[in-house]
Amino acid sequence: KEKEISEKRFNKLKEVIAFKKIVPEYFTFFTLELNSKNNFINHMRKHQVYLPYFWQKTSQNNEMYNKLVAIPLFSNYSDAEFNFIYKLLLEYINNQS
Repeated sequence: KEKEISEKRFNKLKEVIAFKKIVPEYFTFFTLELNSKNNFINHMRKHQVYLPYFWQKTSQNNEMYNKLVAIPLFSNYSDAEFNFIYKLLLEYINNQS
């Protein structure tokens, strides 16, 4: 059930968003590359959605830190919570166009 829910959510996001070509073995996160990761993180925070950071900022130029965002797909989030994140993501992308 966990994998089914996560894979369904991954595919829903993949339909509308160009994502970083990281093909998962387990559908735990949907990764996407953004030109302005910090603006997106701030947009989500305004709506009390806090996304994980996986890559440390270092003194070296680390493109993963600067651009990659991971959207959790876990089944412990309800469909309503996931759909709220999905709606905020689409809202952000549409406002960038």
